[in-house]
Amino acid sequence: FVAAVACVGAATALAASGRDVGGNSTGVVFAWGGVSKHDDPRIYQGYDWNTITHIGFFGDLADGMKALAKQHNVKLVSAVHMPPVTDWADQSKRTQWINQAVPDAKSKGYDGFSFDYEGNMLSAAEQAGYVALVRETKAALIGAIGPDAYLNVCVGGRPSYEWRNYNYSGMVNGGADHLFIMGYDMILWDDYTCITKGTCSLAEAGMPDLQAGVSAYVQAVDGHSDKLILGLPWYGAMYSRVVVPFFEGQITYADVHALLANHSDWKPQWDSKNLVWHVQCSGQSSCKDGHGGTEMWWDDVKSLTPKYALAKSSGLGGVGMWNAKDLPYVADPAAAAAMWKAIAAWDQ
Repeated sequence: FVAAVACVGAATALAASGRDVGGNSTGVVFAWGGVSKHDDPRIYQGYDWNTITHIGFFGDLADGMKALAKQHNVKLVSAVHMPPVTDWADQSKRTQWINQAVPDAKSKGYDGFSFDYEGNMLSAAEQAGYVALVRETKAALIGAIGPDAYLNVCVGGRPSYEWRNYNYSGMVNGGADHLFIMGYDMILWDDYTCITKGTCSLAEAGMPDLQAGVSAYVQAVDGHSDKLILGLPWYGAMYSRVVVPFFEGQITYADVHALLANHSDWKPQWDSKNLVWHVQCSGQSSCKDGHGGTEMWWDDVKSLTPKYALAKSSGLGGVGMWNAKDLPYVADPAAAAAMWKAIAAWDQ
């Protein structure tokens, strides 16, 4: 599941947000959820623009969304297409890429980039090249956009996720405003290394896995916890069971909400270890028509609230989510608002 972002340091992060979150916080709320001109504008109109500090997106944004972001001093962070890994160790190729990407971002009114590379087994030269790419890109962004330019790096749910083990301290010391911890996609079918950690779960963001991942990242960045953002899932996972559970794909929060409303005979169960909901879609050949899976696992306000609290208790610089687009803004605005209210209160 691909997601991306870009980052700076404690004092810089406050300046980068440009305002207090929810009027009284100084942390970051990073929302993945760019809406294009082809999407229903009621989606981005339903966002809590008084809470969001940064919006991450792929491709181009709807003009109305860009206008709302600028009106509320929300930073526009493009999930830029990174240069090939084979170019990272070559300074001339890094410079060539930067000289194309940064002016393009400035011309479109963006505030910075999010890097999201999700491979593993990097060589020592590639590891060093990744850190250099972060450092040089940040410097170029500041030169073109100004001192509040932003860059972050998306990272897996724990430092060793899929044996990536990047140079995380090098990234934050080199100029990344934040590392965006993708505290989702942590199910066995996405992260096989959970076997070695003993944290495997059917939950996208099981609490023991999150706690271990956050703790490890705080150590990996030499205690600079303010450089970390904890991203959490606004979606769920579907499974079929044939002796063991088989992953059948993701499902949006809006779809989960609608299915539960239409099936009062389903009996959601609370997993008190992982702090997540799950349900057997009884009487159905699949939970959602046209998709596989007779079992759903998902997060909501109840399950996310203690996970947001983990970010606060660990001294992190903020929280975020994937994906803000997928709430029931039209079908049930109150349910969508409740999710925004929960994340707005993450550090209270």
